[in-house]
Amino acid sequence: MSNVLLIGDSIRMGYDKAVQKSLEPFASVYFPTENCRFASYVLRYIHEYKTLAPDRKFDVVHWNAGLWDCLRLFEEEPHTPLDIYMLIILIAFVFVSKRCFLKLR
Repeated sequence: MSNVLLIGDSIRMGYDKAVQKSLEPFASVYFPTENCRFASYVLRYIHEYKTLAPDRKFDVVHWNAGLWDCLRLFEEEPHTPLDIYMLIILIAFVFVSKRCFLKLR
């Protein structure tokens, strides 16, 4: 059976259990219990998410964090500048795909 990891903010928390139930016949779906907030938060804790699956490997990693990064409140600058956000995504991708997570086929 495939392992799926859902990473994301409060929006992910609104659908994670429904995805888990929908994919139950095909995949084991895992997700952190906490709100993963914004991209730098995910990057800080991503190494811990691999422990959610018994074999610490995932076939699919779904990322849904970033709304808070690009949000502009009260005409302020975004929480995370675009170039930094892109760097965080790249680092997370490399970490997930090469260092520990994905079952590379």
